[in-house]
Amino acid sequence: MLSFNLVILGPQGSGKGTQTELLSKRFRMPYLGAGELIRKKAQEDTEEGRKIKTLHNAGLLIENSLVKNLFEKELSKIPKEQTVIFEGYPRNLEQIKDFEEILKKRTKRDKRVIILKIKDETVYKRLSGRRYCPFCEKNYYPPESLRLKKCPVCNKEIIKRPDDSEKAIKKRLNIYKKETKPVISYFKKRSELISVNGEASIGEVNKAIIRKLGRSKFD
Repeated sequence: MLSFNLVILGPQGSGKGTQTELLSKRFRMPYLGAGELIRKKAQEDTEEGRKIKTLHNAGLLIENSLVKNLFEKELSKIPKEQTVIFEGYPRNLEQIKDFEEILKKRTKRDKRVIILKIKDETVYKRLSGRRYCPFCEKNYYPPESLRLKKCPVCNKEIIKRPDDSEKAIKKRLNIYKKETKPVISYFKKRSELISVNGEASIGEVNKAIIRKLGRSKFD
């Protein structure tokens, strides 16, 4: 377990979820993903759940207060002395304030923020061919996703996510650029930012992250 918390940021399709899972296993740290928490909430047949589902499928961001509540609820199940990996959160300036408030309730508050950088064309290429399993929520990307029909994990049919339409991808990418740029600047000024090239293979990206986590200074 690392002595500090980790935050994994990047545009959709940058590999946040994959790297989060790999780092979670390597460092034996639980992780909480914004997208996963939101998708689970969207499956609830409640007014709030239906509202979230509509916004999510349209590629729009969910209200900050709601996202904060989702994280606080899940964190309450994790021992306070345990460091955690946060995937896709915080992603705007208001969420930074919420995030800092959340960490104040934890025993270990230090953090490192990993930003996975990829080109816009890579985002479209990866997401247009992305498929996922609605049962275990595992994502599959090209070329693997194009030859698979069923999820290797639970043997259920894999499908295209409703938020992976070209229109939704463009909208989410524009929102990401607008909302997350100030976040990156904020953590960079605090010397907590680790920048990694997300264009490389999964293994190479993971090695780069681990190598940079071992440095005394971060770029």
